[in-house]
Amino acid sequence: MTPTGGAALSTSRWPVRAVGRGKGRARSTRGDQRRPLRCANRSWGSLSAPGVRALFLLSLVLWLGTAAPGVAVEYIDDQGLAASLASSVRALKEAGRLRTSRVLLRTIRSGKPIIPLGVPATGPRSAPTLYQNVQETVLVHCRLCHCSSPGAGQVCFSTAFAIAPDVVVVNHHAVDEDKEQFHAIADHTGAAFPVREILAVDRDNDIAIVHVEGANFRPLALVPDEPVGSQILVLSHPDEHFYVLTQGVIARYCRCRCPKQGGREWVGMSITADFARGSSGAPILNLDGKVVGMVASTLSLYYEEEDGHQKNLQMVLKNCVPARAILDLIRASHGGVRKRLEPAFDRVPRGAPTPPHP
Repeated sequence: MTPTGGAALSTSRWPVRAVGRGKGRARSTRGDQRRPLRCANRSWGSLSAPGVRALFLLSLVLWLGTAAPGVAVEYIDDQGLAASLASSVRALKEAGRLRTSRVLLRTIRSGKPIIPLGVPATGPRSAPTLYQNVQETVLVHCRLCHCSSPGAGQVCFSTAFAIAPDVVVVNHHAVDEDKEQFHAIADHTGAAFPVREILAVDRDNDIAIVHVEGANFRPLALVPDEPVGSQILVLSHPDEHFYVLTQGVIARYCRCRCPKQGGREWVGMSITADFARGSSGAPILNLDGKVVGMVASTLSLYYEEEDGHQKNLQMVLKNCVPARAILDLIRASHGGVRKRLEPAFDRVPRGAPTPPHP
C-alpha cells in the first residue's frame, strides 16, 4: 500500500540509537529494554548497519508486493438517486408511456412467450469484486401511484434483476392489481424504462416476469438447488437505501400450504442475510454471481400472544423464492403450459392472510 500522507520513510540514519540511561528512559513491560531483540535465534545487535538496512528494505518490498490493491469506493446519494428516479418515472407517465398494474395483468400473453435465460457468470469472485460486477445488473422497480394531477403521485421503490436484456424478474405482489400503480424499471445509472407487458406470473410463488421496453440490461444467470449452508449475498434497496450488500447462508428449503386458499402449495427458501421493505425482488447470489433465489417476504416469530397482541419477538424468518421456481415458470412459458399460471386478475380471496412483504 502506498502511503498517502505523512513524512516519507528514510533509512539514512539506521541503526536507530538506543535510548539512554537517563531519568526519562522508557521501560519495557517485559524486562530490561537493553536486552537485544532476537529474530530467528540471532541477535539484532550482531547485525551491521548495512545488514539492518537491507533487511528492512526487503521486508518493505515483500509487504508492498502482498498488499491488496485498492478498490474504488462509491458513495451513493440515496436522496439524490430517489429524486432523479422519481422525476424520470413521472416524465414517462406524462409522455403516456407507462401502464397500470390492472392493464398489465389483464393483457398477459396467452400463447407461448419466449423468455430467454441470461448468460452464465464465470469464475468465483470475492464479495468486494462481486459487488462491483453485479451492481449494474441489480435494477430498481419504480412504482408510481395513480394520480390525475401532473407531476404528482408518490413513487415507491423495490428491487429487480434481468434474465435477458429486456426481460426482468420481479415479485408478483409488486404488480398486484389491488395497487393501482404505474411501473418502470431503472438501472444503476438512473435511466428508467417502461414496463410494456407481463410475460408470465406465478402468484403462488410470488413471481412475475416482465418485458421492459427499450432496455438493454446486463442479465444474470439462474442456478437451482444451491445446497443448504451455502454462502450467499443479497444486493437490494431496503427502504430507499440503494445498493445495500448483506451476506449469510441458505438456511433451508420448504413446501408451504395455505388451507384458506384451497390448500395451494408453493416452494420456499429461507436465508440468514438481512433485507427489509424495498428489498422485494432482489437477487440472492452465490459467490459465482449467479442467482439462486429471489427475496420475497419476512415472517416474525413471537413467543406469546396477549389480548390479541404478539409479544417477545424471537426470530425473523427471511422467506425467498428459490431459483428452481423461476426456472419452472420460464420452462412452462416456453412450452405454453399454463401450470400454475393462473389469470392474474383471479385475486387472493379477501380476508386470506398474507405475509408482510419487504
